[in-house]
This record gives sequence, structure tokens and C-alpha cells, in this order.
Amino acid sequence: MPEDAGRLLTIARLKVLARAASILRLDAGPAAIALTPRKGQAKALKRLGLEKSSERYLCKGDFADADTRLSKAEELLSDIA
Repeated sequence: MPEDAGRLLTIARLKVLARAASILRLDAGPAAIALTPRKGQAKALKRLGLEKSSERYLCKGDFADADTRLSKAEELLSDIA
């Protein structure tokens, strides 16, 4: 499977996981992954040890590589759902 096709499938899987985990928005950059939960979902995010910043919860780390970001985002969402 071409690399781009694999990434598209991973992104589609992340959307399904985010919906199941009651996450409204997921932003992933080289320094952190930010999750914005629906109301009532904060306890699950705190349980994972994520840092609260305004309405979002952050998982800080070295995510310079796109595949690393996607993998960590999928791991986080799976742990919440």
C-alpha cells in the first residue's frame, strides 16, 4: 500500500476513535498533541496524566515525525475510548 494511502486510513481511524472517545478536536504538532474533549470527558484525560491548558489537554513530547504523531494520537484515543 502506498505510504499516503496508509496515512489516510490512519487519519480515518483517528476520526472514528475521536468520536468514540468524545474528543471534539485533535491537534498534533512536533512538540505536543492537544485533545479538546466534549463536556464530561475531562476525567478520562486527567487519568492519562495529560496537562490541562485552557480547554485542551496536552501530551508533550518529541513528535517531529508525522508517523510518530499519528501513532501517539491513536494510542491516546484508544486509551480514552
